[in-house]
Amino acid sequence: MADRPSGGAADFLAMAFAIVGLAGIFATYAAPVPLVRAIREEVVLDQVLAASGKPDRAAELARLRPALGTPAASVLEGPGTIEARPTERARAVKGFLLVRSG
Repeated sequence: MADRPSGGAADFLAMAFAIVGLAGIFATYAAPVPLVRAIREEVVLDQVLAASGKPDRAAELARLRPALGTPAASVLEGPGTIEARPTERARAVKGFLLVRSG
C-alpha cells in the first residue's frame, strides 16, 4: 500500500477552484454596489434641486435629509445657495473621474 498516490494534489486543485469560484460569485454581487449608491445619491441630489424651488422648501429638505446620509450637512447647510451646492459637488465628482480615468 505504500505505492498508492494520496490524491492531495487533486484535493488541493478542487479546493482552489471552489474558492476562486466563490470569490467570483461574491465579486459579481459586490462590484455594482458603489454604482448603485452613487445613482441613488444622484437621484436625491436631483430631488434637492427640485425641492429648492418649492414653497414648502424647508419641509421637503427635511424629508430628504435622511436619504442624503453623510453628505446631508454639506449639501443642505454648506456655503452658497442651495442650488449651487449639488452642482458644485457634481462638478467635483466629474473632475475626480476625469483625473482617475487618466
